[in-house]
This record gives sequence, C-alpha cells and structure tokens, in this order.
Amino acid sequence: MSTAQRVVRRIWKTMLCVSLFITPLTAQGATINAASCSQTAVQAAIDSAADRDIVVIPAGTCTWTQTVNVGTQIGWNPPVYETKAITIQGAGMDKTIIIDNNPVDSNGNGGGMFSIATKLGGFTRVTGLTLDSSQIPNLDPYVYNRGMIGVGGFSNSWRVDHVHFIVGSGHGITAGDWTYGVIDHNIFDLIGWHFGVYIYHDYWNGVPNGDGSWADALYAGSDKAVFVEDNVFNGSPYAAAIDGWSGGRAVVRYNTLNNAGIANHGTDSPGRGRSMRSMEIYNNIITITSSQGEGQGPDQLRGGTFIIHDNTLMKNGAGGYTPGAFVITNYRDFDEFSPWGKCDGTSPFDLNDNVVYDTGTHTGASSSNGLVSSGKSWATNQWQGYHVHNLTKNLSDLIISNTADTITTLGLTHHSPMLTWSNGDSFKILRAAVCLDQRGRGKGNLISGDAPPWGTGITPQAWPNQALEPTYVWNNTLNGSPFRVDSQNPWRMQEGRDFFNSPMSGYAPYTYPHPLTSAGGGNPNPPSAPRNLRIR
Repeated sequence: MSTAQRVVRRIWKTMLCVSLFITPLTAQGATINAASCSQTAVQAAIDSAADRDIVVIPAGTCTWTQTVNVGTQIGWNPPVYETKAITIQGAGMDKTIIIDNNPVDSNGNGGGMFSIATKLGGFTRVTGLTLDSSQIPNLDPYVYNRGMIGVGGFSNSWRVDHVHFIVGSGHGITAGDWTYGVIDHNIFDLIGWHFGVYIYHDYWNGVPNGDGSWADALYAGSDKAVFVEDNVFNGSPYAAAIDGWSGGRAVVRYNTLNNAGIANHGTDSPGRGRSMRSMEIYNNIITITSSQGEGQGPDQLRGGTFIIHDNTLMKNGAGGYTPGAFVITNYRDFDEFSPWGKCDGTSPFDLNDNVVYDTGTHTGASSSNGLVSSGKSWATNQWQGYHVHNLTKNLSDLIISNTADTITTLGLTHHSPMLTWSNGDSFKILRAAVCLDQRGRGKGNLISGDAPPWGTGITPQAWPNQALEPTYVWNNTLNGSPFRVDSQNPWRMQEGRDFFNSPMSGYAPYTYPHPLTSAGGGNPNPPSAPRNLRIR
C-alpha cells in the first residue's frame, strides 16, 4: 500500500469513527428554490445549500447535457467525499421532467443525471421528479454503467422516492460504495434490455471489489442492505428490475413487476468484482406476458445467499416460466472468467479435491466434441459434474454424462474456446468440490488486491474457507400453485445443503414500511403517490 493510500485510509477510518457520534441531520433546514429546472440552475441551488436544506426544482421540462453533483470525491481507495446532506425535491412526477442528453461514447459510457455522495450522519433524499433517458441513442443495450441517479458514500440514511424513471439508456439508480437506504414508491418504465436498480457494495468495510462484504456476516433481516420496496417496474418488452454484484446486498419487497425480473451477477462475468452477497425477496407480484420472458425465471441465482418467500408469480399469453421459477446456476462450471479462472479443479480460489481421478488418451476421431478412450470401463455417469482436461490443448469442460468409454461435455462457453478433441490428445479428470462465492456459500477469509495481469495482485490466492449459508425459498406461488427452487448444477448446488425449499429458522424480515419512508426528510408537502402503488 502506498503512502497516499495509507493517508486516505486513515481519513476514511477517522470519518467513520466520527460518524458514530454525529446526531443525524434529519431536521428541516432552509428551502432553496432553483431558478428553473435547467442543469445550471439546479447545480447552483445545490452548491448554495447546506446540510438539512431542501432544494426545490420547479415544474417544467428541461434537457440536461451534464451531470448534477452533490459532493466531490477528494480521496480514493477507499473513496473520501466532501459533501452535504440535502433533499432534492421536484414538483411531482410528470411535473418536473428532466431529459437526459448527456454525451455518451460508442460503448454507452457517460455521466448520469445526478451523482450523489451521501454524508455520514446525514439524511439525503431525491423526490418528486420524472427522469427520462429514452432520447439517448441505444448504442449498446448491454451497457450497465449509466445510472440516472448514482448514490454513493458511506451513509445508511437516504431515500429515493416518488420518481418516474423512463429508462431507455443505462439504468435508473446505481447504489455503490458502502451505503444503504431505501428506494420506494417509484415507477420504472424500462424500455428494452435496461435495468431499474443496480446495487454494489464495492467498498463494504472500506475494502474494494466486494471483498469486504464477502468477509462479513450475512445480517439477514437487518437494515444493512439497499431496500427496494413499493415500486412498479414495467419492462417493454422485458427487462431486469434489480441486478448487482461486487458484494451488493439488497432487500426487494412489496413491488409490482410487469415483464421485469430480478437478477444478480456471480463471481464471473464482472471480472474482479465479486458476486452479489445477498438478496431478500418477498411479497412481490411478478407478472410475465412478453414472449421475451418465455423461459425466464424472475431470478437467476448466480452467487451469494437468497431468502425468497411469499411472492406471487403469474404468466399470461405467450410468456411464462420454466418449471422451477427460481433457478440456481454457476457460470464458472462451464466458462472461464478472469481473474478467477474456471471452476474445474485448477483455480486456487476454489475448494479443489486435488485428486487426478483418471488419465488417458482420446482414441476417437479428430475434431470431435466428445472424448472416446478405448479400453475404459467407467460406470454410467460416474464422472457427471467433474471436469475433463485436454492436456494437449490446455482446455477443459464440464462432464454432463459418460458411458463405459465415452465422455460427453456441456459444450457451452461465451468467454473461452470450445473444447474439441483430436486423435491422440491426452486427458485427465479433476473436480472442484466448491466454487468461490457459489450459491450456498457466505462469509469467508478476506482476500484483496487487484493488479494486471489478473490474479497476480490478489492475496491470498487460496480458497477463503467460506461458510455454508444456504438459500431458503418458501410460500411462493406460480399461477396459484406452489413452486420450488431448482438447480441447473445439481452436482454442484444440492438441495438440503446449499438450498432449501423451506423457511429459514430464526429469520424475521426487517420492519415494514422501512423507517426512512416515514422520516420524510423534513418535507412538509410530499408529492402524491403514483398510480398503481400500494399507498400507506
């Protein structure tokens, strides 16, 4: 660690300690009226505000070409912010309308509409607006890095409510760093494959990449998560309401999802960023009618611990779910991702058997997708769930079945070459008992570091002894009938160990409604609630 990094870390620790003795800044301050809804007028009003103040944006329609900032980052790794705790209040949904026209590059990279650094000990709120990014060219539908509202910092007291998001580029809200609050009573109109809320905890306990979150306890049923409650998500034709990675923790409850699902990333395609750490999903109504939702579950469980109960799922028309609406999977079983590698018995970050179970030579035809090794007498499917390694080509693949002398592999890959065999290629069979951050694993030893080439800067390069933290699923219905969670990798994630179709003993949900929704941030005239939301 450099001297500069040590200084920044000392500053951050000092700020965190001081925050424990700060009286929350929730009392109402002055009201500052922005001259108009223009970007320059709103930024000027925010710049002149102090803690507890309310910045009021008048009714009207304005187009922004720059990001409005609350706070400035003055330190890095972990980040340090100079900021203020304020309320930003529009005239109401579809009354104060801000159109996003911030410049983006060919990959969709560019600033969002609001970049907000929350303040330790303070209450931050955004309310009563319509934010519209539908006029930005959809250059790449798979770009996730443009949040219309970006929330960061280290406060656990913020609220985004009564905002109408029209998401045609990027996603609606990004929450990152080590902050948690509540997102409630919003409408998300998701046009194309765009996302409502993206959740990271990439600096939990001040440690980057989600490593800090994965080295900490689960805290199920507590306030230590981003709460997404009482919102409406409308996908057109189909979208994701919630997603995240880098140790993110979310509670998704009492929402209405129309042609919109709930997802999380594992320790796989995000690269160095770890899997999402946990999600609690309950009392949501999820309806799929779009043909693009055919075969989609509301949640693809790729890593971390999930608690899923009392959700109502429905299908209509052409759309629908496969049996087992929530599906457990592990991408690293069949694909290789830097810096972790493939979970095939060779990555140091996994719990490997460290046994070479068999060796031999491919005696079949060249350019074959299957391995043939004459003279073997394997039992049927004895290698299912293991990995076969082509030592000649330095490739591996997941074994899905075998006969006495033939092995069939999955043959599914997005990020690494497809395994094929040439006559005379040598092989060995290995197995990883547990993959890093797979579904059903939780708190483990802290790993850290990040330097190219990927993996060389991570220490220790070893299995972090992750505890068993199963997923629990109960009391959910699909078209009126109970359903259960299924595993796409039953040799990897097993019912009765890694997941249960039964209640979690001792678990109780956190207080509903979230206490921050009644705090109101000192707003004497909150905007009226949008249509189709549960009104308290």
